[in-house]
Parts: sequence; C-alpha cells; structure tokens
Amino acid sequence: METTRFAFCMLLVSLVGLTNGLKETLQHLSLRMFVTPVNCTGNGLISGNGLCDSRPCMNGGECVDMGSNYLCYCPEYVYGNNCENVQHQCDGTCKNGGTCSATGMTDYICQCPPNVGGDQCQYAPCLDNPCLNGGTCYAVDQQDYYCSCPAYYGGRNCEES
Repeated sequence: METTRFAFCMLLVSLVGLTNGLKETLQHLSLRMFVTPVNCTGNGLISGNGLCDSRPCMNGGECVDMGSNYLCYCPEYVYGNNCENVQHQCDGTCKNGGTCSATGMTDYICQCPPNVGGDQCQYAPCLDNPCLNGGTCYAVDQQDYYCSCPAYYGGRNCEES
C-alpha cells in the first residue's frame, strides 16, 4: 500500500519557477532539490509518490516528498544532493603543525607535534627556537620553556659562555 503525502502546490510551482536563481540560495541554506515537472490537483495539492520511503537523505538529512521529486534538508555542516558529504570542522583549526582528526559530525581533536600544546595546538613556546648555541628547547607548559644547553653554555637561552 502506497503512502500518500501532500505538499502545497503553490510552493512547488514557485520553487520550480525560480530554480535557476534560487539554486545558489538553497545551497547556502543546505537545501538540496531535485526538480522535475510538478502536477497540481484542482485543490492546490499534489500527492507524494513515496520517494522518501527509501530514506535517500543521509547524515541526519530530512526528506520531503514533493510528488515527482524530493528535497533533502541537510543539517549544519552537511551538504550534497542527498546530504552525503560532511564538512568536518578540521579546516584550518589546528595551529603550529597540528593534525586534526574528526571524532564525530562536528567534533575534532588536534594532535600536536612535540613541544606544542593547547586544544588547537595554539601554544608553541619552542617554535621560534629561543635556545642559542645549539641548545635544545623543551616546553614546560603552554607558554613557558627551558633550554638544555650544551657544555660551557648557560643562561635562560644558552646565551652565556
């Protein structure tokens, strides 16, 4: 038995008529649409064809059966005709050579290189290598460091001989 769904035909006619100009706007709203001719009944409604029964919208997208087409409303950070693509929040998030790993739909963790810290690897007291004369920098915490100086050198930055 086919499930019948109804949608307002006037909205569909408007969407179909404006598809070319509306397509970019819809993409910004994470709304994806397959447009085919719309058939309206005398009462301004169309009946659905069960297009959403197969659950074509992925990643939490909502499907709306529009009769001869369907719409996928995608959640934030999800895009594509069927909400098949997820834009993880890793883009440019980790600093100072940190590597981002997605841990969920919008969650991530940064894996920081040695002597770099912070949830986004934003603290790197040794990044500019403040230790002179061959000294090795070690981060003490997110903002402080100490230098291990070679023989015959001392001082905070191994500047004294």
